[in-house]
Amino acid sequence: MNKKTSLRHPHLLLLLGLLACMLLTATAFHSDAQARGSLPHRQTMNRGKVLRQKTARATILPGDGQVAVDSKVSGSWALPLLIIAAIITIVGGWGYTRERFTGGHGGGGKSDTFPLLKGSGDGLLYPQREEEEGLFAVVTYNAHLFGKSWASYLPNSTKDDNRRSQAIAAALARLGPDFVGLQEVFQPDYAVAMGASKAFQAIYATLERQAISWFAPKLMGDGLVMLGKYPIEHCTTVAYNDSAGAESLVARGVLCSYVPAGVKGDSLPFCLFVTHTHWGGNDVANRAVRMRNIAQLREIIDTYCEERGCASYLVLADLNITHGSEDYHSLKETFSDCGEAYCDGQPTCDPTANALLQRFHPEYTETGQTQIDYILYSEKDWQPVESGVMSGDFKSDKGEDLSDHYAISALLKQKAPE
Repeated sequence: MNKKTSLRHPHLLLLLGLLACMLLTATAFHSDAQARGSLPHRQTMNRGKVLRQKTARATILPGDGQVAVDSKVSGSWALPLLIIAAIITIVGGWGYTRERFTGGHGGGGKSDTFPLLKGSGDGLLYPQREEEEGLFAVVTYNAHLFGKSWASYLPNSTKDDNRRSQAIAAALARLGPDFVGLQEVFQPDYAVAMGASKAFQAIYATLERQAISWFAPKLMGDGLVMLGKYPIEHCTTVAYNDSAGAESLVARGVLCSYVPAGVKGDSLPFCLFVTHTHWGGNDVANRAVRMRNIAQLREIIDTYCEERGCASYLVLADLNITHGSEDYHSLKETFSDCGEAYCDGQPTCDPTANALLQRFHPEYTETGQTQIDYILYSEKDWQPVESGVMSGDFKSDKGEDLSDHYAISALLKQKAPE
């Protein structure tokens, strides 16, 4: 696995620089005010103990045996330090910590945190796919693993993330799907863990941890991870242009990849996308941002497929669009060429049954059940065979849900080219 990192802790530099700037600015203003005489400062002391200040002017006062010192402390010394502090702040602010994980067999290596899993992809998910070429099992799953990201400081935002990440990785290794799209995996070690088994030959993730820009601050990465039992190529990430509110601090985007021909017998090539669109709520403003994400997703898919010369594609996504809603119908219009994995009305978010959803989002407990996760496919290239919500496959040993979402799986068959 290749791991590319530049600055590891830009947020610390940012905070240090900001504090230094505030302190030095206050000192400079104070000193400048004294120098201009706006803050007259007279000190008295015994003769011979005059303050050693370069700009102090000593005057002997008659009759009292004391020395008066008019202190005009120059602020010139603070200017260079202020410039240095500003440079530190800029470096911290523009610190770009993009960690890109790409690798081969077994996720490319052993993580320091997570042992190499023994699972080798037992293929428990749709085992009949092994009998026929062109059959692929795919899974989309919002894992809600914030780890040590900035969001972990929010109340009720994490719960046993280390343990849950290992349990999710073990479940994926046991089920052995062909391709997996994960959302909200914000800690690099977790991304490594997901691919740390022989179940997957390829893992790709971009995690922009604390990537901060003055004009577009991003405190969290995109949290997207792609796993493949077969090779994936030409991996790249494209950021969404629009966000709002607290979501502006998250680097939402689309992870794009290409699966070459012949990975499974005479299988055809196709493009594979993983994404997580704007959340923020269901008010008019946030819905508008989300639908602009959807419009851009369409453009990203079309552009990438054209570049690869391949019209066939799959999308593994948390779209934050309620199934059957007005926005859902707009989604269907935007992706009029797509079918979707049929879930038989089963929710991927169920506040009445999922304890983690009740913990992370207590405001949802009265909103009912809904599907906001999707598997989309280009209808002219794929034939759905089987699909559904995996409400019982990602559980702890105690029967606890491993995320506030349920995964969706689909078995899809490639159609013969026309």
